[in-house]
Amino acid sequence: MINILKLEGWNRFGRLKYIVKDSSLKCLEIMASDLHTGVEHVNKSLKKSKYVIATKITGEENNYEMLVKIKYYDSKSRYEYKKNSHRQEINI
Repeated sequence: MINILKLEGWNRFGRLKYIVKDSSLKCLEIMASDLHTGVEHVNKSLKKSKYVIATKITGEENNYEMLVKIKYYDSKSRYEYKKNSHRQEINI
């Protein structure tokens, strides 16, 4: 499981955005799963705030890219409608 709080690139607004490229779709799918698990793990320990993650994998055979966006929300109740998401747009 990836610890999202130790990732580099967080800005002062509580947002993290980065791109990962790989030739293996399976590696990116595993990484996306680990990131989502990491967000869920952190959110379980937070009482009033939460993190939301969005991952998107795109590409063609042996040339894949994953866009990762994680955002911090200071109020769970006010942003209850914000959900984690994962999308894939792959040309086979």
